[in-house]
This record gives sequence, C-alpha cells and structure tokens, in this order.
Amino acid sequence: MGIRLNLKNKVQKRLSEKMAFFVHLFIYGNINWIFFEQNEWGK
Repeated sequence: MGIRLNLKNKVQKRLSEKMAFFVHLFIYGNINWIFFEQNEWGK
C-alpha cells in the first residue's frame, strides 16, 4: 500500500512538473509573439 502511494505521488509530481513546463512555454511563447507583432507594427 505504502509503495503504491509513493509511486502515485512520484508520477503526479512528474506530471505537474511537465504541466508547469508546458504552461511556461505557452506563456513565454505568447509574450514573444506579442512583442514580435508590436515590433512588426512599429516599423
């Protein structure tokens, strides 16, 4: 029981780290895209 619970926690932690990474990429990419669009309009 304890081993299974521990494994589940490890998997959930890994999943949440992946989610945080994808969210970071998504936000960072959107910020870069917005700045790029503004630079294109500024020319």
